[in-house]
Amino acid sequence: MIDRKFMWKIITVTMVALAAAIIITAVGGGIMLAVDLLPEQSEDSSNPFTSVYNYVMGIFTSDGEDDGKDTTPPRISCSSDAITISTNGTVSFKKYVTVSDNSGGQCVLDVDTSKVDQKKAGEYTVTYRATDPSGNVSKLTVKVIVIDSTYSEDDLMTLVAQVAKRELGYTKEEAKSFSKEKIVKDIYNFVKDPSASASDANIVFDDKQSNDPNQFAQNGQKNREGWKHDWIDEAYITLSMSRMKGDCYTYYAVSKAFFEYFGIENVGIQRDAKSSQSGTHYWNVVNIGTKDAPKWYYYDGTRLGGKFSDGTGNSCLITETKLLSYLTRNGESGFYMVDKKNTDFFDAEDNGGVFPTIETKALS
Repeated sequence: MIDRKFMWKIITVTMVALAAAIIITAVGGGIMLAVDLLPEQSEDSSNPFTSVYNYVMGIFTSDGEDDGKDTTPPRISCSSDAITISTNGTVSFKKYVTVSDNSGGQCVLDVDTSKVDQKKAGEYTVTYRATDPSGNVSKLTVKVIVIDSTYSEDDLMTLVAQVAKRELGYTKEEAKSFSKEKIVKDIYNFVKDPSASASDANIVFDDKQSNDPNQFAQNGQKNREGWKHDWIDEAYITLSMSRMKGDCYTYYAVSKAFFEYFGIENVGIQRDAKSSQSGTHYWNVVNIGTKDAPKWYYYDGTRLGGKFSDGTGNSCLITETKLLSYLTRNGESGFYMVDKKNTDFFDAEDNGGVFPTIETKALS
């Protein structure tokens, strides 16, 4: 026979447990009803309901599975396949990269320059580390080339700012609302000066004169060592001359100096040594779009005597079809021959693994 006192203990415990379950259910339902009645909350930390709302919603909506937490790391993009700096200049490595994140939040960018000896010419590496608001991390290692240069990039940018204000009529700060297309065309009109006579042009063409001693044209050479890095000296010396003149490398270097000053992405191109043309030739490829939605066009600021298929000598922001249609004044082709397998622009895997291509639509 069951003891009555023991039976009452079982009944009491059961009733208390049932009452507790009813109370918890009622309170939970009440809280959820209150939450439903609350207005949609913002991320404004000054709203006293925000923290309570988020806490309650976190408790009652969590099912223990994926809550949509951001696990995608930020993306670091470098403006070139290698960063070139000089032994006598200052450098801000952060200016060479951009960081983007799927959250749209502000990322923290750290740079490890411990492997770079700026006092000694050579090749080094610098490592970038980006952290997004969710704590996701990505890294990018970029080659750094330190060169012995007479002038630093800072020296050149100071000079370009003065020339831009005088010749283009504006500085980069004043051009923030301008399209990249307009800026590139203004640079072209100054550097090439297409409407001027050969003797009156801003930069007079001289096939035998490059202004950097390392880049003098000699004996119809097909390649010039160091051309990717010597553009700083070439552009500085040219822009400092009382009467500017030079060869194709001069026009390339001065144009590049302006592109760098205005923050316009650009890459240099050297003609393929297999071309039937004697010597070498340099020109630029320019992005007038964005990093994520690029619009690359060819650009050549050199004063040349030949014509393209449209009957003009206009080589500002042109397609590849037009570029390859060029014939010299003697009717020769092959002037713009490019070996894409050995050209940085076409070989450099960038933009998340997408190889850059030239636009096929001509600009008006």
